Amino acid sequence: MKAVDTTFIIDLLRGDMGAVEKSEEFDEAGGAATTAVNLFEITYGIYRSRHIDREHRLSEVERLFSRRARSRDMRGDGLAWLART
Repeated sequence: MKAVDTTFIIDLLRGDMGAVEKSEEFDEAGGAATTAVNLFEITYGIYRSRHIDREHRLSEVERLFSRRARSRDMRGDGLAWLART
């Protein structure tokens, strides 16, 4: 299992095709992990940003880091689902 960093997750949130393709590779290889520090950095950035739909982004992040996402969404679709939402 690979670990992903904050920049990678932000790229997924933005729909970057390189990140999407890499996330699909991770999914095929057994998934990817991240940290609480990544969650903090992403959430902090969302609250500081003026150029995004905060509620939408926060719901994506909540889904990504929730137990429900880890047990259902990320097992089936892995990280790639994030870029499709």
